[in-house]
Formats: sequence, structure tokens, C-alpha cells
Amino acid sequence: MQVFSELIFLALIGLFLASTILSVHLLRKRRYAGAVLCAIPAVVFSVYFAHVLFGPFQFSSSKSNFRYALGFELPDGVTNLETWKEEGFSPGVVIYLYFVAATNTLALILPAGHFTNSTADEFQGAQKHASKPDWWQPKQALLTDFWKSEDFNGPYAFHSAYLAYEVSTSTVWIYLDAFE
Repeated sequence: MQVFSELIFLALIGLFLASTILSVHLLRKRRYAGAVLCAIPAVVFSVYFAHVLFGPFQFSSSKSNFRYALGFELPDGVTNLETWKEEGFSPGVVIYLYFVAATNTLALILPAGHFTNSTADEFQGAQKHASKPDWWQPKQALLTDFWKSEDFNGPYAFHSAYLAYEVSTSTVWIYLDAFE
């Protein structure tokens, strides 16, 4: 999925460059109508690239980051919330969430995020992203329950969230990968 996302992004860069070059070429030949028509995609792609580079993840609080990532409010009973995201030139985002929540709070999060049962292998396999925050160190031996969701109100068109729960410490680990 990541390779597909990067190919789409490279194709958009190619279209941006082609429309810009053609527009400049037509301006030099004094073909203004053609230059304007060719400039339209360049302007649209410029706005898109600005969106990828500078947004939309511009939130200051961890609660705002949680709401942005999963599409619903942080339930009461969650403590020690840590959030981390990485957005870059690829039109997507990787988000890590870590917090402490009792099982009754977790029972509110699972249906709100449309999570279904998963496995330890899926949770571990989904985290192919090289960059991780320093605090992201789930101990596989202690993780007891696993869920995943692709049907939540996240920030992008295509997204997957993987949740692991450590019963002994009531720790929740959520990894989210998304792209447009």
C-alpha cells in the first residue's frame, strides 16, 4: 500500500512539472488561452502539495491529535496520553498513540473506532514505518489483546488502525497508517 501511495505522489509531481513547463512554453509563444488552461493543473497541484507539506495535522494538544487520528473524542478515564505523527512528501500520515485506560474505557473505544479482533502478527507487521517515537516500545510478550479497524472516521481516504492492549498495566498502543 505504501508503494502505491508513493507512485501516485510521483505521478502528481510529474503532472505538476509537465503542466508548469507547458504553460511557460505557451506564454513565450504568446498563446495566453492555452497558457491559462495549462496553468490550472499547476495551481491545483501547488495547493495539494502545500496541504501535504504543511497540514492538516497542525494540532497542539494530545486530545486534539487523538480526535484527528480516530475521528471521535477521547473518552473519560484515559491517562498518560502520548501522540506522535509523521507526515511528509508521501501523501499520508503515520500516527502512534499510547495511553493508559481501564478495560471499561477500552470497551468504549473499541466500538467507537469499529475495531474487530486481530492478531499479534498483524499488529507487529503493520508497523513497517522506520521512524518511531522514543516511547513506542510495546513489549510483545506482555500484549494480550489485539484489534484492527479500517472503518473509522480517520483523516484520510484509506486508513488502518491497529490496537494492542496490555492487561497487566492497562496500556493501550495504537498504530495508524493512512494515505489519500
